[in-house]
Formats: sequence, C-alpha cells, structure tokens
Amino acid sequence: EEQAVHLGRVVTDIIDLSRGRTSAVRLDRGPQSVEELVGLAVRALPADAQKRISVEVGRQLVVDADPHRLRQILSNLLTNAVRYGRDRVLLTAQVAGRSVVFQVHDDGDGVPKRFETAIWQRFERGAHAHDPAVRGLGVGLPMARAMIEAHGGSIHYCQSRRLGGACFQFTIPAPQSPAGPMATRPR
Repeated sequence: EEQAVHLGRVVTDIIDLSRGRTSAVRLDRGPQSVEELVGLAVRALPADAQKRISVEVGRQLVVDADPHRLRQILSNLLTNAVRYGRDRVLLTAQVAGRSVVFQVHDDGDGVPKRFETAIWQRFERGAHAHDPAVRGLGVGLPMARAMIEAHGGSIHYCQSRRLGGACFQFTIPAPQSPAGPMATRPR
C-alpha cells in the first residue's frame, strides 16, 4: 500500500513537471529522523543495489521535512548513483548551521562538464540522451530540485571527493528552536 501511494505521488509529480508546474509541490512538514528516512529510502531499493550503498548518518539528526518527499528525493538520488556508478555509493548527512547537508556519492564517471547545467532541465538525460541501454525519463533531478527548493533548501552537483564520480549535495532545514537549530530530537 505504501509503495502504491509513493508511485501515485511520483506519477502526479511527473504530470506536474511535464506541464511546467514544479511550484505545485505540496509538503506536509514536521520534525523527521534522518536516520529513519535514509533507512526507508535504502530499503526501498532492490537488494543488489542496497549492498553497494554505505551510509554515514548521525543517529539523532532531525530535519524539518515532508517525510514522503524527502524519501522520494533520496530514492531518486540513490537510484541514479547505483545506475551511473560502478560498485560503490555513499550517502552522508551532517548538520551545517541551520540545515542538514546530504551528499550522495558514486564511483562512476560523473557528469560531463557540458551537461552539468542541462541535467536540471526537465526531460534532459545528459550524456545518456540517446543511449537506450540507460533507462530514465530525465525528470528525477528537476523534480528533486523542486521538492528541495519547496523545503527551503538547495541542491547542486560536484565531482565526488570521496569516491571520484558524481556527488549530489543538498540541504534541508533543521527544525528551529528558540535557542537555534536543533540537531537532535528532544528526549
């Protein structure tokens, strides 16, 4: 049932994206455990893909996010890393100021320079546009960007310093308390 609801959101998002309505992203935000959401995103992938993923996430990190949307973002970035990488994928999350910074690294070839801007456009598949062996519609990154921006965060691509391939880094705000950002869930 949960997968059906998730797929329904994805289909709706693809329709909205094809109509140029990325601002239509709706969020149901609240404090969310990063560790739990990362676990759900990883477990949603096929078993052979899960074996390639390493995770470095603090146990008490919390973000102010829509759990379904954040899981969708993570699933998309992890799926891309598995698809375009070779053997290893690394997902990290850490507090930086008033946000949590997520990074998804792979050990593939990375994004060619000439496509670093184009990959954020809807239906753009970059270097794989004419390769039928590589599946995809070119909607994952533009939709991830729209969902991250709806949360008040940002996303960008860079070369992975950890694994040598691609690295997609994004931020999601941490819940704010009167004293400042919360990195942990209250006990």
